[in-house]
Amino acid sequence: AGCATMAVASLEDADADTRVRVTCRVRPRAPSEVGDGQYAECVQVESAESFVRVTKNAWDRPEAFAFDAVLPVNASQRRVYDAVCLPVVEAVLGGANGAVLAYGMTGSGKTYSLMHVGSKPASSDRGLVTRAAEEIFARARAEGPNVETRLAVGFVQIYNEEVYDLLVDETERPGGTTTPLRLVDRAGAAHCEGASARVARNADDVLALLAAGRRRRKEANLKLNASSSRSHAIITFHVSRSFGVSDVGRGVAGAPRERRFTSKLSFADLAGSERVRRTGASGARLTEAGFINKSLAALGNCVHILAERGSRDDVGHVPYRDSKLTRLLRDCFGNGCRTSLLVTCSPDPTHAGETTTTLRFGQRAMRVETVVKTQRVAEYRAAVKRQASEVDRLQASLEDALALARNAKAEAAAELERERRKIVAEAERERERRVAVARERLEEDAETKARAMVRTVTQKVASMLDLERGRMTEAMASERAAADASEAKVAAETKAVAGERDRLAVALAATSEALDAALKRVAETEARLAESEANAREAEARASEAESLVDKLAARLSKYAAKEPKAEAEAKNDRDDEKDKDDGNADAEDDPAGVWSRALARAVADSSDSGREACLEATRALASLASDPSRHLELATERAVRPLASLLGDARADARARRAAGGGRRAPRQ
Repeated sequence: AGCATMAVASLEDADADTRVRVTCRVRPRAPSEVGDGQYAECVQVESAESFVRVTKNAWDRPEAFAFDAVLPVNASQRRVYDAVCLPVVEAVLGGANGAVLAYGMTGSGKTYSLMHVGSKPASSDRGLVTRAAEEIFARARAEGPNVETRLAVGFVQIYNEEVYDLLVDETERPGGTTTPLRLVDRAGAAHCEGASARVARNADDVLALLAAGRRRRKEANLKLNASSSRSHAIITFHVSRSFGVSDVGRGVAGAPRERRFTSKLSFADLAGSERVRRTGASGARLTEAGFINKSLAALGNCVHILAERGSRDDVGHVPYRDSKLTRLLRDCFGNGCRTSLLVTCSPDPTHAGETTTTLRFGQRAMRVETVVKTQRVAEYRAAVKRQASEVDRLQASLEDALALARNAKAEAAAELERERRKIVAEAERERERRVAVARERLEEDAETKARAMVRTVTQKVASMLDLERGRMTEAMASERAAADASEAKVAAETKAVAGERDRLAVALAATSEALDAALKRVAETEARLAESEANAREAEARASEAESLVDKLAARLSKYAAKEPKAEAEAKNDRDDEKDKDDGNADAEDDPAGVWSRALARAVADSSDSGREACLEATRALASLASDPSRHLELATERAVRPLASLLGDARADARARRAAGGGRRAPRQ
C-alpha cells in the first residue's frame, strides 16, 4: 500500500498532458468463471479508485498498481468515455493529434469498450468511438456557422502482419479487403498507401462505416471468447476545422482571413494477448495467435524503450519497424500526440498472470512522454508561397524530363515488345516441343499401361474360362449321367410298352374274333328275334283265338254247370254229335289250344267244385300262355301243366268213382 501511495504521488506531480494517460477498467466476472472459480476475485479496486491490487495466490503479498484512473466493474460506458476519451477529443478539436488505445488479454472487454454500437440509438452502452463522433458533431453544431468542421473516417486491420482496408469491397476495388496495403513513411509517420477515407456528415454515417468495417474484421470462436478479434483494428478520424475571424482582423484587401487546423484521432483496438493452452487454438487460429503475440511483444519493447527514454538521455534507437503495428502507432507515442491508454483486465483468479502482465504494461506506458503540438495551416502559408515559384520551376523541369522519359519509354516499350514477341515465339516453340515430348511419353505410358491391362485382362479371362470350362465339364458329366439314366428308363419303358403293345395286339385279335363271333351271334339273335317276333305275332293271333275260345268255353262251362241234371241226356247226344263233328274235323283241331280246350272241358265236367276252381285257374294260365309267348315254358311247367295234370288225375279218379257208384254206367265223353 505504501508503494502504491508513493507511485500515485509521483504521478500527480507529473504533467499528464506531456505523457500517456492510462486508465484501468476491470470487467465483471463471467457466469462460467463464477461457477468454476474456487477463490475470490484476484483484482481489488481501492475506494479512492487510484490503484488496484492483484492477488496471485494465498501466500504471496498483493501487488499494487497505480494509474490515472481505475474504473470498477460497475462503471458505465459514459464514465469510461469521460475518463479516457474526452480529454483526447478536446485536444483534437483544438488542433492536436490524439490516440486512444485499448490493451488487454483476450475477452477482457477491449472491443466492447471501444467499438460497441449499442442495442438502440442513444443507448447507454455505446462505445468510445460512437461517443467521440457524437461529441465532434455536437461541438460543430454548437460553434455555429463561423466554424466549419469536416470529418473523414478510415478503418484498417492488421491481420497476420498484413494491413487490409475494411471500408472497401469487390465492387469498389478489385480484391476488396483481401488485398494487403503497402506502408510508406512520410513526415516521420507510416501511412497506408491506397487506404480509403470516407467523409461522414453526421454520427449515423460514422456508425454505418463502423458496422461495415466490423463485419469484415477477422473474428473467431475460442474457449475464452466466443467472438475473439484475430486482428488489430485502427480507426482514424481525420478532422479538419476552419475558423473565420471578424472584420477587425481583415486584411488590406478587405478579404477575411481564416485559420485552419487539421488533426487526427486514432482508435486502436489491439487483439488480446493469448496463451495457447488456455484458448485451445490450433491450425489457422494458432498462426493468428503467433502473429498477434509477436506484434504485441514488439509494441511492449517500444513502450519499454520510450519509458526508459523519459528518465534517461542515453537511450538509443526505438525499433518501430519490428512490426507493422508499431509502425502505424509510431506517431501515437510522439510527434505531439495526445495519447490515452485503456487497459482492461479480468478479475478471475485463473487469469491472474495475464492481468499482472497487462497492468505492468500500463504502468510502463505511463512513463512515455509526448509533446502536444498544434498544427496551424496559416503559419505555413508564407513558406508555401515562397516555395511556389520553386515548385513551378521544378515542375517545368519535371515536364521536360517527363517528355524525354516518355520518348525513351516509348522506344524501350517498342524494343521490349519486339523482345517480348521473340520470347513468346521461342516460348511457344519450346512449349510445343515439350507438349510433343509429353504427348509421346503419355502415349508410351498409355500403350504400356494398355498392354499391361490387356495381359491382366487376358489372364483373368483365361482363369475365368478355365473355371467356366471346369464348371461346364462337371455340368455336362452330370447331364450325361442323367441322360444315361433317362435312356435306361426310356428303354425299360419302351420294352414295357412293346410287351403291352403285344398283349394289346393279342387282346385286340381275340376281341376282334370275339366281336366277329358276337356280331354273328347278334345276327343270329336278330334272325331269331325276327323269327321270335313272327312267332310272337303268330302266338298273339293264337292267343287271341284261344282267348275267344276260352270265353266261349267258360260260357259253355257255366251253362253246363247250371243245367247239368237236365242236359245229361242232351249232352250225351251232343257229345255224340260233337264226337262225330270232332272226328270229322280232327285234322283241323290238332292245334294245342283245341286240345287244351277239350281237355279242360272234360276235366270240368268230371270234377267237383274245387276242381272247377282249379280248372278256371288253369284256364286263366292258358290265356296268359296264349298272350305271353316269352313265358310259355314257365307257364307250361309251373302253372299250367302240373295243375292240369293233377286236375286230370283227380277228374279220372272222380269218374271212376262215379262209374263205380252208378253201376257201371259209362260216363259221358268229355
